[in-house]
Amino acid sequence: MKYVVLLLLAANGAYFAWEWTSPSPPPPPAIQPDRGNIVLVSELETPPPPAAPVERPPEPDVVAGSLAAPSGGCAGLGPLSDLEQAQALVERLAGRNIAGIVQPLDELLEAQDYRVLIDPAPSLEAAFRKLHELQSQDIDSYVIAQGEYALAISLGVYSTEAAAEEAQADIQDKGYAPSIVAMPRTVRQYWVVAGVGTTFDDAQVAALGDDLAVRPFVCASELGHPDSLTAREQ
Repeated sequence: MKYVVLLLLAANGAYFAWEWTSPSPPPPPAIQPDRGNIVLVSELETPPPPAAPVERPPEPDVVAGSLAAPSGGCAGLGPLSDLEQAQALVERLAGRNIAGIVQPLDELLEAQDYRVLIDPAPSLEAAFRKLHELQSQDIDSYVIAQGEYALAISLGVYSTEAAAEEAQADIQDKGYAPSIVAMPRTVRQYWVVAGVGTTFDDAQVAALGDDLAVRPFVCASELGHPDSLTAREQ
């Protein structure tokens, strides 16, 4: 029995020595992921050019509160109801070293006037003969000298169509056949137009006077020639 135990111990010692001295098995090969057709930049013979930077368009300059006239145009201040007010505004601008001129402007109104008239005569002499005939009957009248109704005889201008029709009936009772034509009604206003490139902000306009507005005018030539100034359509 003693020899059996010794034999088992010797066998275990020999097996342990073999395990200790035998080389370990190689690790299993690593699994490479499938990269498909991906090519690294470093593997290319010639690297691709860098992407061009995206250029943003410049933003337009915006001046807050600026009431500028168009490029090369003139800015007008108004409207003013009479010439004296416009001239006073020119003087106030001169005190601020801003040159300005007065520009009259006839504004069309929505309302119309109505003119009662006798149709144009064939000649100036015929028109005045008819005029003398009418005036001899105390009919207020005058010869229209120019325009679409030149050589016609005006018998009055009325603010309503009803009033014009009443006057027409009175003239018809005296043996004449007058007509009624509608006329656009206008009101004359005055603007003070500053030099080319002059602008006004809200604070400047308020300091110059109450109820003033800025309106662009087209300037065909230098400031100082009113005939070259026309109002720009809004």
